[in-house]
Amino acid sequence: MKSLSPKLYVVFAACSLGSLGCGAAVPGENVDQVQEKATIAGWTDLVNMNPTTNYTLTVNIDASGRTWTPKDYSAIFDGGNHTISNLTVSNGGFFRFLSNATIKNIRFTNLRITGSSLGVLGALGAQATDTTVDNSAVEFNVNVSAIATGGFFGTMDGGSIHRSYAKGTLGGSSDNAGGFIGIASTGSFGGVSITESYAQVTVNGQLTAGGLVASATSTDFHDVYAVGNVTGRNAVGGIVGNVNCDPNFGGFLLYKTIYRGNVVDLNKSGWAGAVGTFEDCTGRMEQNFYDRSLDPSGTHANHHSIQGFTTFELQSPTTVTGGVFCAPDVIPGRCGDNTWSSPPWTAGTSQQHHALLNMPGPNIQPR
Repeated sequence: MKSLSPKLYVVFAACSLGSLGCGAAVPGENVDQVQEKATIAGWTDLVNMNPTTNYTLTVNIDASGRTWTPKDYSAIFDGGNHTISNLTVSNGGFFRFLSNATIKNIRFTNLRITGSSLGVLGALGAQATDTTVDNSAVEFNVNVSAIATGGFFGTMDGGSIHRSYAKGTLGGSSDNAGGFIGIASTGSFGGVSITESYAQVTVNGQLTAGGLVASATSTDFHDVYAVGNVTGRNAVGGIVGNVNCDPNFGGFLLYKTIYRGNVVDLNKSGWAGAVGTFEDCTGRMEQNFYDRSLDPSGTHANHHSIQGFTTFELQSPTTVTGGVFCAPDVIPGRCGDNTWSSPPWTAGTSQQHHALLNMPGPNIQPR
């Protein structure tokens, strides 16, 4: 399903869910140009969310024993740095279909997804189109049967995930299983961008599987890492299982990544380490590292951009060509940690691997 046409939001009317003012159009205004906003102060407010209203969560919510129906949504959901915990959803995620939405400042813990679908399933949502996720975390257990599953989304067409993390186990039966996304494809304005984010996920897929994304088209991934074993067939990678291009939106970017875990291809084919397979199309891959002490197969070690190092080498700030960076002539303006106004990486110590700074929620870092 492709995205709806973006709405022009020009009027903001504050209200609560119980307010008579919610839903009332301003005289003379086109109703489609009115974007409401409201607060969510408890479970009842959460259940009664309107799909086109902006919300801010003002409390933590414990959803133990509650029944949840996944929501379609196309507005701004601001978690206010609060947590929704202990939610169990059958045959769906927290959202069903996100279109031109923004999800930010929210943390889900002990989010359990069960059941099956002829389509796609994800912990945060089944499908997302032209949607932004920022400063958010999903700690989950997903055990489903579907074509594509992900810790965040089953499929994501366009949009971005920034400074967010996924933690948990992705099991069941899925042709495309990814720590963040099962299938990442292009939306209205291009491919999916994942930046300054990480997944600490055990991924078990039937076919294509990746620590972050199973199958990726014309994507931009950088300053990301994945921790955890990844199992699948034919296209299996610690960061991404398979990466390719959309001729309408050009090639792909994959750089400044680290993978720590063991990639297992049940068909004994494809590549190990950071990337499973990639199509013969325009792409830029630089400085993609993996821990060959944990994954010794290294069948693609000759590819200059996908490099295996020992655990000790990855823990040493001075060993891996100065840390996580790419040559200045590769991605102009995006290379070298020292060029960032607020560097997202720390080189770590002899006891800790490279890690992202100031992440939301518990600062889970690879060790």
